[in-house]
Amino acid sequence: MGLHRKFYGNNTIFTILPIVIPWNDDAVYVHLYYQPQSKRNKEINEMLENLQVGSEVIAASGILGKVKSIKGEYISIEVSETVVFKLQRSAIANILPKGTIDSIK
Repeated sequence: MGLHRKFYGNNTIFTILPIVIPWNDDAVYVHLYYQPQSKRNKEINEMLENLQVGSEVIAASGILGKVKSIKGEYISIEVSETVVFKLQRSAIANILPKGTIDSIK
């Protein structure tokens, strides 16, 4: 007679329980981790699609600038009158409200 049967008898719930708990754990993990992450990825993709010439942006490196041109997956941001950086579209961290750059000069 196994130790399991000695304590729990022939109750099938205790036979199934070790299988159900890890499966349920994964469902909770998927719900708590992957769902918010996929929602955030969707928001980022929408933001990058809404980039327009003249938008004020902040790059992942912290550089502020105005979008000068967009060519496929690359954008040019004007940092000052004589400095223009070319970045990948994915390097943009956020679109700023209009007038943000002028307000901090």
